Amino acid sequence: MEGEEKRRKERRVDGGRDERRREKERGGGARDGGRREMEEGGRSRSERWKEKRKRGRREEEEREKEGKEKRREKEEEREMEGEVKGERRSVCMEEGRSFFGSMA
Repeated sequence: MEGEEKRRKERRVDGGRDERRREKERGGGARDGGRREMEEGGRSRSERWKEKRKRGRREEEEREKEGKEKRREKEEEREMEGEVKGERRSVCMEEGRSFFGSMA
């Protein structure tokens, strides 16, 4: 009990230096290779960074695909309306029917 109180007082006085000392003895810093995280059961910083990069790439590819699909759909809509490539009309219009199916 007394020893515990003494340690608490010392910790307050030195501002946590003993904790820093323990960390230093344990090894670590910028070049520990993520050992601390691995010991704690997590992933190393480099692994987290790699996963983040992969996730970012996947999201970017998905956005590009969605953009291409939207552009293609808009292009098809314009073709149906006869706006793209001069006055090119849809099959319905060439047959003499309106888009809605009734005869023009």
